[in-house]
Amino acid sequence: MKILFISREKKTLSIDSVFEGLKQHCDLTVIKFSPEQVKKIRKSFKEINYNDYDCVVINVPFRRWYNKPRLIKKIPNLAVFDYDTYRNFLKGEEFYKKYSKFYKKVKGIRLICSGYYNAQRYKEQGIDACFISKGYDDKNLRNLGLDRDIPLGFIGRINDDLYQDRKIYLSDIRDNFGLQLLRTECKEEYLNTLNRIKIFVSADIGYNEYMAKNFEAMACGCALVAKRQGNGEEEALGLIDMQNVVLYDDLSEAHEKINLLLKDSDLTEKIGSNGQKLVEGSFGLTNKGGELYRLLQEKFG
Repeated sequence: MKILFISREKKTLSIDSVFEGLKQHCDLTVIKFSPEQVKKIRKSFKEINYNDYDCVVINVPFRRWYNKPRLIKKIPNLAVFDYDTYRNFLKGEEFYKKYSKFYKKVKGIRLICSGYYNAQRYKEQGIDACFISKGYDDKNLRNLGLDRDIPLGFIGRINDDLYQDRKIYLSDIRDNFGLQLLRTECKEEYLNTLNRIKIFVSADIGYNEYMAKNFEAMACGCALVAKRQGNGEEEALGLIDMQNVVLYDDLSEAHEKINLLLKDSDLTEKIGSNGQKLVEGSFGLTNKGGELYRLLQEKFG
């Protein structure tokens, strides 16, 4: 298959390893739009000759093109690889129900979501949705075997409107257990800081799927404490409570399980080790490239 993948140059989360995995299975061409090309998205899409490809994959922010359905309809054999489709189901969010409205209007697109349950919800609306979970960059993240001198940690944003529930949960755990709320500036600092954290506390609330930070922490050997998403998400990912991850439904359960981990270092290390093995087996972005190829081949091959 000849596949054209349209992405952008400056991304918060690099998916270059997805390209590497995809390239192992097909004849791949990658176009990365510059910030200027993203601003002039209509012109940028129109300048591409799509006739030489069996399928086209877009990974450019939905907000840049969702109001241009006639333009998108002209792109043949199209798939959209989008980590943000969960926003369609968040009441009060800018794109609440807008994804559904767009994909019902523009038929024939294969929508590739990063949540099992969210993909099912799109399917129930008659949208051709598939599921590839988020993962971790296996080219840059790994267990370095460092001394873990941060007992409880979280790395990331909590002050944006999208993360208000996350902030409430993590602030509570900070106040009760001394959770360190951290930010890092570069890939190297992020890698080293994850490797210093013994227990990584996550709080993905309301998204119905697991964000990439969970898998990144597990890949670096942290014992992950995460908000249970439910609706079959854990089964789809292979997450097993108290074996390769620690799951909670509310703050009371989070307190109870964090207390247990802090008192039982052997259990903490076992869960961290099992979690690392799980994600190394199937959650690397290179592996996700292979999963993506199979979904594209199934539809367009």
